Amino acid sequence: MQTIRTLITIGLVATAAALRGDENTISIPPEPPGGTVYQRVKQMLPPHVGCAVMVFGKDASGKPIVFKHGYGACRYQTEDGSKPEPITPATTFRVASFTKVLTAAAVLKLVDDEKLLLEDSALKWLPGLPETFRPVTIGMMLDHTSGLPPYHGLLNIQQLPEATDLNVLRTISRLPDAALTSMHPRTTYNNTAYVLLGLVVQQASGQPFADYLRDEVLHPAGMEGSLLFVEGLNSPPNRAFGHQPGPDIVVQQTRQRLQQMIALRERIAQQQAQPNAAIEQQILMAQRQLAAVPDNADWHEEDQGPYTRLGGDGALYTSLNDLEAFLHAVRDRKVPLSEAGYDLWMTPRVSPPENDGFGDSRRGRTYACGWMVDERLGEP
Repeated sequence: MQTIRTLITIGLVATAAALRGDENTISIPPEPPGGTVYQRVKQMLPPHVGCAVMVFGKDASGKPIVFKHGYGACRYQTEDGSKPEPITPATTFRVASFTKVLTAAAVLKLVDDEKLLLEDSALKWLPGLPETFRPVTIGMMLDHTSGLPPYHGLLNIQQLPEATDLNVLRTISRLPDAALTSMHPRTTYNNTAYVLLGLVVQQASGQPFADYLRDEVLHPAGMEGSLLFVEGLNSPPNRAFGHQPGPDIVVQQTRQRLQQMIALRERIAQQQAQPNAAIEQQILMAQRQLAAVPDNADWHEEDQGPYTRLGGDGALYTSLNDLEAFLHAVRDRKVPLSEAGYDLWMTPRVSPPENDGFGDSRRGRTYACGWMVDERLGEP
């Protein structure tokens, strides 16, 4: 069985939360915000509104250890002006591509239940796909060798309702043959495949994907507070909201650029040269930008992007508490999969090429079903 060594940081969106232990876990004593471990982790974090950090692994003696803390707040400002809720290990975050691990588990659960086969053509479950993709199988969609076109750029992000799972399928079905002739199965990180796998689960199970995932994977794995977010149908509990750096950073950069331009203008004036029109224009633009910046607007809430309505590749909301429960369930084989299902889920299927969407291509990196698998000290 693969060894799990995990450092998880979720959110960039306070009080320290107590760390819970059991007979399999070394309980790190709760610390005040000034505690040594708390401060060491805090120093490693980039600027943020709030985030949550968990270390799940083993100590020097090989005994499992868990460290969990929340930093900052769930949002920068509240609508009614009240103090924002602090981040705790129970706060839920949208965890993006970690969703793929659970989507893959849902597919493999259906394989266990003999409701679909990894060898099934994608067209069996998604008849709207172009005939070009008949050779593409469910297994190829799981391991990123499907050759399906990336949905980024295909959807009209100016009309946000178009960015849905069904409309990814509809958009691909309308592509002209000429746009598909160069597409062929190859190993490239493919969000489209996992969006469509959510639709496959829905077709094969007869349930909405979010419901099947909750009932057959999340709750049995101890992730009681987690859900696949479906706008208008459910709401993540204890939710942290996404943010973008605001004018505070822009102000610093603009002021620095303005100072440089003014210094350059002064040097030109000392040489009794004619004013440089381009420099004068940059100074004017910087001054206008600074004048337009509101006070105390150093972060702004930007919780949902153009593609966050899409489910199977990234709409899961979960917390550190639920992630800990899940990692224990994986380690103890309590996720509801057969032995064969576990082997399919955790065993590397492909070796990703460098610079092809899989992130840091360290030596020994492979891809299982939703999992990136790296070698550490000779172990996966």
